[in-house]
This record gives sequence, C-alpha cells and structure tokens, in this order.
Amino acid sequence: MNTYFRNEGSILMSVIEDLIIDLNSEDEKTRAFAAEDIACDGLLEGIGPMLARLEIESSRYVREAIVSSLKTMSGPELVTRSLPYLRSDDAFVRNGVIDILAMQGEESLQALRSSLQDPDKDTRKFILDVLVQIGSSAVEEALLAWVPDIRNRTRLVVAPHGVNLERYRFQQRARGKNLACMGRLSLEANPAFLLQCMQKLHYIDTGYRLFFSGDFDSPMLEQYTRHMVEALGLSDAVSFEPYPNDLNAWLGDKHFVVSCGLGESQIESLLTGMACGLTPIVHNFAGADRLFPSKYLFNIAEEFCERALGPEYDPANCRRFVEDRYPLREQLRQIGGIVNQLESEIESPCPVGGGSPGGICDVSASRGQRTCGGPVSVNL
Repeated sequence: MNTYFRNEGSILMSVIEDLIIDLNSEDEKTRAFAAEDIACDGLLEGIGPMLARLEIESSRYVREAIVSSLKTMSGPELVTRSLPYLRSDDAFVRNGVIDILAMQGEESLQALRSSLQDPDKDTRKFILDVLVQIGSSAVEEALLAWVPDIRNRTRLVVAPHGVNLERYRFQQRARGKNLACMGRLSLEANPAFLLQCMQKLHYIDTGYRLFFSGDFDSPMLEQYTRHMVEALGLSDAVSFEPYPNDLNAWLGDKHFVVSCGLGESQIESLLTGMACGLTPIVHNFAGADRLFPSKYLFNIAEEFCERALGPEYDPANCRRFVEDRYPLREQLRQIGGIVNQLESEIESPCPVGGGSPGGICDVSASRGQRTCGGPVSVNL
C-alpha cells in the first residue's frame, strides 16, 4: 500500500483513520502491523497516535514494533512530537525516543537546542544522550555555540571515526567512470542534489554511471528520487540496488565513492570506499574540511564534475589516508581512555560543594552551579 499515489484526500484520510483504529485494536498483531503500515507509507499524521500508543502499550512486541517503525521515519514533525516523551516515567519509552531522535541525525539539532534549556535536569541529560549518539562534528560545533563556556564546565572528548581495515580489501584500480553512493537514502543524504550533479556530469560525458546501494527511508523520497531520474534523462546512467552482502565484490568495478549529504551520515561509507581504493567526491557540509582534504570536496555541481573529470586519481593514497587517519585501533584506544577516566573518577569521590576540574557539568545549569560526573564523549 502506498498512499502517495492516491489523489483524493478523502481516501487518504480514510486510510489514516483506519490505521489509527487498528493501532488501538485489542489484537496485538493488528496494533503492530498498523504501526508498520503507518511508517511504510510515511503517514506523518500517524506519528502522534503511535507515540501516544507507545506510552500506554503493555505488549513488549508492539512497543518494539512502534519504536522500530518510528525510527524509519524522518522529518521535523517526528522530532517535535517525540521530544515531550523524554519526560515519560517509562524507561522503555524514554530510551526508545532517544534512539528515534538519534536516528534523525543532524536534522534534529535545532529542535534539541531549545531542550538543552529545559528546567528538568533529567530531560537535559537525555538530550545529551541523543547528541552523543548522533556523534558528528556538527554536534561539537553546536554545543560550543549553544554553551560557549562548555569546555570550562565539562570535558568534551572527541573520538574519531574508526575503520576496520581487515574487513575491506584494497584494490589498485585504473581510473574509470563508475560512481558509488552507499548507505540509507534519507533527506539528510540529499540524493536530489547528487542527481543534479550527475545530470551535469552525464551531459559532459555520457559514459559515467551512478550506482546507489541502500534503501530509502521514506516512500515519498523514493518516489521523488526515481521521478527525477526519469525527468533528468538519467534512466540509463543511474541504478538502485540493495546494500550488498559482499561489499568488497560490489565495489570491485567502482572508481569513485560520492556523497552529497548535509552532514556526516555517510562518513562510514566514504571511508569504506576509500579503504578499498575509491576516490571520494564529497559535498562540503559543515565540518567536512576537518575530515577530508580539500581536493576531495566540492560546493557546486560544476565542481563535482571537475573532481570526477580531473587528473587527481590515486587509489593507494586513498587507502593510506584511511590507514593514517581513521584506523579502528585509534578509535578503540581513545574510547578505552574515556572508560579508564570514568573508572578513576568513579573511584575518586567529588569534593563537597563543587565539581572537580574537568568533570562533567550540567550544561544547562546557571554559571557557577556544577554537578560532578564523567566526561562527555562525542563520537566523531
């Protein structure tokens, strides 16, 4: 069932109303299937009823189905409606909402900003939990902007991305014209802009091909993206495939790994591609210049074409870049350091009347009011 192809509003409203009725059925399977259908069809009107049902639902099976369904949805309405449930007395609901908000990535940052000033201390703590799960350079920048003296009030620990190089086979390859875009296709991944870039590249050289690997996070985005492929005359140049079981084999005939994301949602795919010897072409999102050399970044579609057509192509250098900057062992070393520091601080009681220098502080407390704890870890 895909309501985006329905033209009559009355039919659409009937579908939503029926699903909401099913969401409150006495049969738990009916309730679970209703949640899945609401998410599958991207029915934003069902977000509020699903969250309300989650709060009162007694079946663990249905609760997990609701949370899983909401995690596949996206958009500001989901963020806005989810935030109040961080106040829930039910730990399952709170943890589920934290996961839902974290899945929204950087799209949820502005909504989370106001909640950092929430008078409820626990709510502020849960917001930090969400920010840590999002874990991008944008989070660090946002915290520094929202709480300028945060480094004086707490310790902000930055752990880099890590790539398990043993999993990805390097292949020395000749320059070619196959572009790979891997990972979940969401609004944050920005596939619409990538198609605009591909249209310009295809106009210059019809030999280039773009291969998407991954699923869409909403039916509406899928409908729009596939429509634009047709509208831009790219039917013979763009293809969509499920995420491969054998990524090394799938990347064997690819030459570039590309991303037009609004943030770091595709960073793992980019680094994986580089580890296998693909040259990255990365939209210059906020913080991208701290993650990749400028020669791999672009701002406009014309620069995208320059990166694909230019003389720079060195697979071995791409592999070395990941080996030097993003080895998994370095990430694990830094995380281990965080854990060791936490253990030492747990063993050392806080002085009465104030926190120890560098201990975690309540970022929303008034100046001079501090509470002790461990370091904040933002996984970059």
